[in-house]
Amino acid sequence: MDMGVILSIIVGALSILVVVLIGWNIYSVIDTKRTIKAMDKKINLVSSASDMQAHQLSASVYGTLAEYYRKKNDDVYEYFNYSFLALLHANKFEDIGLCNSLIQAMIESFPVNYLITNFNKAQLMSIMGNIKSDGKLTKLDELKSLIYLMKSKD
Repeated sequence: MDMGVILSIIVGALSILVVVLIGWNIYSVIDTKRTIKAMDKKINLVSSASDMQAHQLSASVYGTLAEYYRKKNDDVYEYFNYSFLALLHANKFEDIGLCNSLIQAMIESFPVNYLITNFNKAQLMSIMGNIKSDGKLTKLDELKSLIYLMKSKD
């Protein structure tokens, strides 16, 4: 065999190897992107589940604190503060039944002739502003108007 033929075969074989390696690199990049997207989806799923559990736990803790202050019948502001925080977190994980129960309980135990400081009233109004209703929370507007009309002092 002639030296030119041998060199042509070697160059051809090396060319095929280069094409295969370049193809392999392209495939690896595409596969890595797919893997990253799949991992992002899993991370988002775990993150949202974690957020849901955190809101459920917060709603439970704040609800327990609200009940404590309701039974104590000592500090009406604390009762409403923790009740609104429980409502806010129940609203975040979209437990409409719990939200409506909390609203009804707050309306039923609303104090007559109770004075609240302007600062505390502003805090309650701020929490209420973060609660999304979408028309699903019955009597939320009634509760908001009761808080809004509550007598306040400096």
